[in-house]
Amino acid sequence: MEPAPDQVIRGRLSPGTRLDRLLTDYCAQLLPHPVEAGAAMTLSRSRIKSLIEAGQVAVAGEIITDPSAKINAESFFTLVLPPPETPHNRGENIALAVIYEDDDLLVIDKPPGLVVHPAPGHREGTLVNALIHHCGREIITVGGVARPGIVHRLDKDTSGLLVAAKNDQAFAHLQRQFSAHTIERRYLALVWGLVTPKQGTISHSIGRSQINRQKMAVVTHGGRHAVTHYTRLQQWGSTVSLLECRLETGRTHQIRVHLSHVGHAVIGDPVYGQKSRNHASIAQRLIGYARHNRGEARGKLHTQDDKREDESGLAAESLGGKDGFSQVSVDPVLIDQVSVDQASLTQALAGFDRQALHAAKLGFIHPKSGDYKEFVTAPPKDFSQLIACLNQTG
Repeated sequence: MEPAPDQVIRGRLSPGTRLDRLLTDYCAQLLPHPVEAGAAMTLSRSRIKSLIEAGQVAVAGEIITDPSAKINAESFFTLVLPPPETPHNRGENIALAVIYEDDDLLVIDKPPGLVVHPAPGHREGTLVNALIHHCGREIITVGGVARPGIVHRLDKDTSGLLVAAKNDQAFAHLQRQFSAHTIERRYLALVWGLVTPKQGTISHSIGRSQINRQKMAVVTHGGRHAVTHYTRLQQWGSTVSLLECRLETGRTHQIRVHLSHVGHAVIGDPVYGQKSRNHASIAQRLIGYARHNRGEARGKLHTQDDKREDESGLAAESLGGKDGFSQVSVDPVLIDQVSVDQASLTQALAGFDRQALHAAKLGFIHPKSGDYKEFVTAPPKDFSQLIACLNQTG
């Protein structure tokens, strides 16, 4: 029996190294294009190695079963995948924070810790399961049975806004907007260090790390064009900065990879952040900085070139309209409840166990009406509490 078209990957390999590595790199380049990638999106090097050993790979018309075989000349290859397992996604009564909903789509404020779609290790308890329960079985084939309704994704531990489609027409329309990079997406990120200049652009291609294939990295060859614009909204000495990041492109882990590459990893990032930090020393520096600036209004830490900040301590000069957030506030109750000494601040920094990244703004053209829709959401409690804690140093 001939394999289905979506079970066959064909392409051209450049000479120079092992077959399994070349195929892994080739499939990794399909990641930014989910429609073309299909099942290739989940192919690890070990998986490709087993497929080669099973006789599923042909190079220049000849079946190769040795994963370490060297490719000495440019060659065409064919990789045949086994039939995919039919997903059996079911609805689960998982609470959703629905910001907006109509007959075509819904916008959700995703909490940290919620996986977007089923994958190995997360077959249940995902956003997809919640969507099926919320929307009914009619959504189960929208955009494909594996990830019904899912137009774009957020990492498990990234919070914030996500749009899902309720029919194929809306799905296709939104997907075209994402492909054309016309979607408005802005994130809040708490990062290590003083980010300078205050506004800037990070433009570095992103691809699979050559050291750890489970990670993405800035690469000089073979990656995908990636651009992140940022504005520093607030700083705490030279130790922590709050950034607004606007995505021009949307590569896997883009903000986290770009910020780590320029030396300002997202606080709490378990993958792209520094593995070991002296949080006690960091807390001591933050409190020392705050005490040095006692003359400043409480919770309004800034440098002389900064504009006046709002009462929450978050700079507002870039906020408002399509060019930024209208206001991002911290609950004043949280501020009142926080009285920080060095030990408490050390615990707050060390205990933040996810990347401090929040998808705060999402804007797009509605697939049916043609109207521009824009949504803004405040950071979740853990993010806000960390800001409040930083604001109460000294």
